[in-house]
Amino acid sequence: MNSARRSAWEILCRVEMQGAFADLLIRQTLDRSPLPAEDRALLSELVRGVLRWKLRLYWIIDQLRRPDAQK
Repeated sequence: MNSARRSAWEILCRVEMQGAFADLLIRQTLDRSPLPAEDRALLSELVRGVLRWKLRLYWIIDQLRRPDAQK
């Protein structure tokens, strides 16, 4: 796993488990990281994209888990 993906994963874990603020963690990570521009953009988009789609994905999963969805 490259550094951008690993950092995105670590940020998402902290947001989910500790209630941390994603934008703050992204900024802190990028401030101390020598990542090239395209990896910096990837890290930001991975974190923000997952969080953007999270509620929608949970809703879809919930719909699929319902007994009446099995019909």
